[in-house]
Amino acid sequence: NSVYLILFHYGVLDNSSYSQHLLALADAYFDLSSLSFKDSATLINSQHTHILLDLQLHTLGNRFEITALRPSSLQINYLVYPGTSGADFIDSLVADPVVIAVEYSKFYSEKLLLVPPSYQISFYDDVSIQAMQDNDLLTSSLVPIITDTSVSQSFQLKQILRRQNQLPGDARCFVYCNFNKVDKIDPLSFAVWMSILRRVPNSVLWLLDPHPPHTNTYNNTNNNTNNNTTTAKKNLLEAASAAGIHTSRILFASRTSKVAHIVRHVAADVFLDSFIYGAHSTATDALRGGLPVLTILGDSFPNRVAASLLTSFTSHSPPLFQSSLLLDILVVDSCKEFEDVAVRLSRMMIGFRRTVSNSVSNTANTMTNTMTNTMTNTM
Repeated sequence: NSVYLILFHYGVLDNSSYSQHLLALADAYFDLSSLSFKDSATLINSQHTHILLDLQLHTLGNRFEITALRPSSLQINYLVYPGTSGADFIDSLVADPVVIAVEYSKFYSEKLLLVPPSYQISFYDDVSIQAMQDNDLLTSSLVPIITDTSVSQSFQLKQILRRQNQLPGDARCFVYCNFNKVDKIDPLSFAVWMSILRRVPNSVLWLLDPHPPHTNTYNNTNNNTNNNTTTAKKNLLEAASAAGIHTSRILFASRTSKVAHIVRHVAADVFLDSFIYGAHSTATDALRGGLPVLTILGDSFPNRVAASLLTSFTSHSPPLFQSSLLLDILVVDSCKEFEDVAVRLSRMMIGFRRTVSNSVSNTANTMTNTMTNTMTNTM
């Protein structure tokens, strides 16, 4: 009735809390980084590994050749590569009924292991008050604000976090964001985002700075990383300008710790998903930070993950998400609906914040009721 967990690793351990946590969970650990594909497969097989989860497949830094040698009797594709391996030596794929609809199952070479409500399991470090203080996110004077569940204090915290993140402090300004890697921003998604900004004049788009946090650990072929990321930012700003959006309305979030990243979601209003390759862990981060994620239900695994996460985000959700109406409207079917809902959400939330700023007696329950009523009237 127990599982003996073996961790086989061939990347670069970064001594992060996540690496240390994984090592602590494992019953045994083997470093394959200096071994050949054949020797790696032999070692895995020698450990009588019954089930092998390949967490790389066709992604950067993979050593798919090891799995191809069939070191285990059951080999599974899970979590990192969102699609079929197309390989006869990968037996199963862990997914859920949202990311892989029944009509698309015929396109997968693996046997599907569908785990409702969502296939994605995420681990988070502590995001408690103590953790935020340890990361210099909260001074002692801010603790009463974040521990107070009243809407007025939540509104105050949002304004403080906006100032800390160099965002507009005007309560009438609506902050859309997308913290996906820059290579997930496709032309259609960006065009729709710009259309949203045109329709919501007092709004900004907050993106993750494309500059990477560290150099590529898997190869040294990309010596022009800084030039490429500078070009990426320049191209984004030029595309915004060409769409009639002043570049001052496109803001960039610098890289930071995981705890700080989760907390700063409070400063934004809505996460806008990308269309071809949507948010996965970034959507989880947003939901963890209490931020609504607006997404299109696409036709492939990579652009259906946010919908899967929203489907599962119920019992542990903050008051804002406990309105089924809000959850229902966050998953849409077209670019037109996506744009219209994004605009509608801005009107709803800005109006709601005006009410909050004039009142100090509202509670979290009142917030939920007000949001639901406003949405019903708006729609």
